[in-house]
Amino acid sequence: MSEPQQKAEDEMFCSSCGAIIKKAAWICPKCGAKPMRAEEAVLKPTIEVTPDIAEVEKLSLFGYHVKCLKNYTDFEGRAKRKEYWGFVLFMYITMTVLSVADFIFWGSDGITILSYLYALAVLLPELAVFVRRMHDIGQSGSWVAIYFILCLISWISSSIEPISSVAMGTWFLVMVFTIVLGCIDSQTGENEYGSNPKGISHEKKPAWLIRFILCTIGLLLGYALISLYDDGNKMLNPIESEMLMDLRDTKVYKTIKIGEQIWMAENLNYDGSDIGKCYDNDSENCKIYGRLYNWDEAMNACPEGWHLPRYSEWEILYKNTKRIFKNTDKRLKARSGWEMYNGMDIYGFAALPGGYCIDKFNGLGHFGFWWTATEAVGFNLAAKYWSIGLHKTTTTSELSKSLLMSVRCVKD
Repeated sequence: MSEPQQKAEDEMFCSSCGAIIKKAAWICPKCGAKPMRAEEAVLKPTIEVTPDIAEVEKLSLFGYHVKCLKNYTDFEGRAKRKEYWGFVLFMYITMTVLSVADFIFWGSDGITILSYLYALAVLLPELAVFVRRMHDIGQSGSWVAIYFILCLISWISSSIEPISSVAMGTWFLVMVFTIVLGCIDSQTGENEYGSNPKGISHEKKPAWLIRFILCTIGLLLGYALISLYDDGNKMLNPIESEMLMDLRDTKVYKTIKIGEQIWMAENLNYDGSDIGKCYDNDSENCKIYGRLYNWDEAMNACPEGWHLPRYSEWEILYKNTKRIFKNTDKRLKARSGWEMYNGMDIYGFAALPGGYCIDKFNGLGHFGFWWTATEAVGFNLAAKYWSIGLHKTTTTSELSKSLLMSVRCVKD
């Protein structure tokens, strides 16, 4: 073998900067790119790196974030993964910081004005970089409409009911969309949207996989829309309630039909024969939260044609108001009257935290406890109850019948 031939065998060609380097080199010592054989250069010539691309490759992640903000009207061309992540990461970090600030300034039930104003401010550059990223993987920018709809549903539903399946589900889909779009590598070479922003060619990824992932997100979006319509329909068109007059003392109560059951939509406030107590012995609390009764009093407190619900009847109520990934307590809790985490009261049940009394009164504004007509198994001094707290619905086995709790009556 001649010396020139041997030299050609030992040499590699850098596809980025054009330097001739040794075969044993893993990367080009000049520019850091992966080299190729010198003889392959004839079949695969150098792809020149334009000054613009070279400048972009030197940017930090935050530099890419600033670049995207400046190019907020650029819906053409392509954006590689580093540019995309540079914008997305700093956007979510800023959103998190502003959400914490909103919580500090206005509390958990307050408005999230800072984070929403920022989200609105970066919406256009966000959509622009998403479109360019779609172009970079060889897909139409119109796919970004799915992402925008997901974000819109997430913002609206979280404002209405933060811990709901719609809010959590759409937020999860937004994150899946974001991660998937950020992990797919650039399409090889030049495509219909422009030249490769990396300035080098590489293997093309299967387009069918990209479309499969995006279509799956679209199908999940359909479920979110149906679920949102279900909740919105209940809130905009609530079930009509009727009024019940207790002939014993002429007090009037709202009632509500949920499934096949008809419930009082208020806590009972009957004090005939001097039964029950107002929280802290304050009659104003009775007007809002009803009276607290021991179990024996509760068994006979409901008006004629109504009764103290059995534990199984509370379970039916729970099943009738439960949806997949949805919190029943939020859907049953009243829209006001709780110290925090007020509910949506979608079914008109208006559960209120009337508290309880053991040796002293406790839990007003934090817990609602309601007696059931079901006694404890094998222990006739205790009975089962149903409770709703600030955070979740809780069912327990039994407590002493001497405790004072609220009463909700159900129609016979």
